[in-house]
Amino acid sequence: MRFRIQLVHLSLAAGFAIAIGAIVVITTLGAQRQNQQYLTNQQVIADAGLEDTYTYLRGQVRQMVYWQDAFDNTVKHWNESWVQYQFGTYQDTMGNHHVAMLNGDGKVRFLHAPAHDRRLSPQAFQKAKGLDVLFHKVLALGVRQPTPMVGGLIVIGDRPYFAVAALITPEEKGDLAKANRAPTVAVFFRPVLLVDFDELTADLNSSDLLLTTAVKPDDGYSYYPLSDAGGEPIAWLRWKPHLPGSDFTRQVTIPLVIVLAIFLLIQAIVVGRWLALQRTMLRTQAEARAAQEQSRLKSVFLGTISHELRTPLNAIIGCSDMLCSQIFGPLGNPRNAEYVRDIRASGHRLLAIVNDLIEIARIEARDTCGEIEAFDATTAAREAIGNLQDQIRDKQQKISLIRPDQPVICRGSQISLTQALERILTNSVHHSPIGAGISIELKNLGDDVQIEIRDPGEGITPERLADLQRPFGHPDNHLIAGKGFGFGIPIAKG
Repeated sequence: MRFRIQLVHLSLAAGFAIAIGAIVVITTLGAQRQNQQYLTNQQVIADAGLEDTYTYLRGQVRQMVYWQDAFDNTVKHWNESWVQYQFGTYQDTMGNHHVAMLNGDGKVRFLHAPAHDRRLSPQAFQKAKGLDVLFHKVLALGVRQPTPMVGGLIVIGDRPYFAVAALITPEEKGDLAKANRAPTVAVFFRPVLLVDFDELTADLNSSDLLLTTAVKPDDGYSYYPLSDAGGEPIAWLRWKPHLPGSDFTRQVTIPLVIVLAIFLLIQAIVVGRWLALQRTMLRTQAEARAAQEQSRLKSVFLGTISHELRTPLNAIIGCSDMLCSQIFGPLGNPRNAEYVRDIRASGHRLLAIVNDLIEIARIEARDTCGEIEAFDATTAAREAIGNLQDQIRDKQQKISLIRPDQPVICRGSQISLTQALERILTNSVHHSPIGAGISIELKNLGDDVQIEIRDPGEGITPERLADLQRPFGHPDNHLIAGKGFGFGIPIAKG
């Protein structure tokens, strides 16, 4: 009996020890994961600060180098006063005080820097670490329109600079050959400042962020690399990482062991449910990725097939147009002309279907078709009506535009709205009887805009509307009935 009791005690003690050990391990692993996530977040914040700076410099470069005047005054003939004003005085007013221009052999032709940056001379700039990589990478791209830009870090002395370079590119295509024979590289750069990484400093909740050109592994600091144009780190941001996971482990390990020992069964249930939830989440993510990949492959297939079909279709339509026009003489039997017209009409119809397929592939690929802007929806409605005048005239119909006295302002893509309205109006014209009246009414509803199209067509039952909004989801057996593929509403919705 005693042996049994001791065995039970030993078993309970062993189980208790194993449970406590497992809790400690789980807590430690969780703390490590939290630390890693925290460090990853800091890297992401640093990336954002880096990209903002390069975006600003690219804007300055794009404004200056892709310009006929810049080509005429630097490559065709060197105009010192023009260069000094445009790349010196003017850049000072734009807030970018560091500009250099290099000949095709890499020699510095022009350098502009603020007076307080005394360390910056043509000789010091010529020896900048990372400049050679930046220069040769730009030179290898050649002069193209628009000019490609290359960004990367350079280090002058012990001070790092963000730099973006590009070849001076003429706007006139006839000057491209000369630009390639006598290349001139413009480099816009600015010092790396800790203020560029304010969000990172705020996230660190400390002021120990430093900039260094040397790294010491395993010294307890975190390092964020700043790389040259070739991807080689030549400077680093350094900070003392604050690791909340480690702090948590130090502060609560002992009381956590006591509390979790009492509620061991509850913890086991929680962990089991958490693991089940993780498995469900991973499975859901995998299914979502598979669905996205399937959609992407479908879009690629549609786009490729559609483009491959459009080329021979254009040839067929062009040849049939020539035959209909009888450019090279009469076709003989009148039935030949009738057959040629049928071929041309079929070609145009098939080309319209192919164009719809390309449009659907573009929409599913999330390819936008216009810049976001504020515009009057009345203009889009009028353009859509104007594009359908031939069809409206053929059916002797009339489209009425009803709008309020004040403008109906939308924010989005006017091109997209015009195309969507044109698709819907095409359906209205097609399905309405000859001589029918169709109305399109625009309303301002607070911050929203409502556009309502009414026609006397036969309509569709509400339960079939969902099918109508999907590609290939025509509510009837359209492949047999000859009613088309039903792309209009899905494209309008997309």
